[in-house]
Amino acid sequence: MVVAISPALRRIGGITLSAVLLTLCLAGCVKISLQSTVLSDDTVSGSITAAVHHEAIEVIGPMEAAEFVDTLMDGVPGVYSDEPYDDGTFVGRTAYFEHISLAEFSQSGDSEAAALEIVHSGDRYVLTGEWRLPDLDTQRAIPQVDEPVRESAEFTIAVTFPGDVVEHNGDLSDKTVTWHLETGRTNVMSAQALEAESPEVAWTVLWVLLAVVVLVVIALLFQLRRHSLGRAGRGNPGNGVTPPGGTGRDPF
Repeated sequence: MVVAISPALRRIGGITLSAVLLTLCLAGCVKISLQSTVLSDDTVSGSITAAVHHEAIEVIGPMEAAEFVDTLMDGVPGVYSDEPYDDGTFVGRTAYFEHISLAEFSQSGDSEAAALEIVHSGDRYVLTGEWRLPDLDTQRAIPQVDEPVRESAEFTIAVTFPGDVVEHNGDLSDKTVTWHLETGRTNVMSAQALEAESPEVAWTVLWVLLAVVVLVVIALLFQLRRHSLGRAGRGNPGNGVTPPGGTGRDPF
């Protein structure tokens, strides 16, 4: 099975943007974050955040900024809720989706600007992707905005796998691989992860560990008993040890 990025997410790769949206992207005043979790039933759940720098909103206007966010959110499958997003720097929305089948994610087809797919092959999940982001002409796009703001763009993709990650070219934390995409280049993403450990295997490991613990306890008890019997034997009068209060001589 293959999961490909949805049409809404592909738009930030350079596909058919309005003048306002293109200006925002080229200005580098946007934040796009895709957080996704691949589940063991081959579905995907997660969230997507689209936001604009608050100083850019003051220049282009809140309606245009809202248009940018709405355009990116439009068409994201499986959305069950969304909420305003404001981290103090970027303002927009976060949409949450759940249990999207890999096939549904694949319906968008390929794009020359952005591609991301996850294949469940054998006992592994294999992720491959390329995302080409244009070089930002920040000065020409929105000259009214300070340079640090124009260069504040954030494009992040994070994927959490069911099992252990065995190969990746991003930043790994436990079972999550994160890619921080850079503008002006083609960002290549790759990762391989194992399937989630089955409950049967987990129980087998647990029983083996319990058996080992029981054997260790039995061995310790056996050693303690031998040590206790040895000390009792050394204190027996029949072994030549004078009992308390005795002289050690034959009274007759």
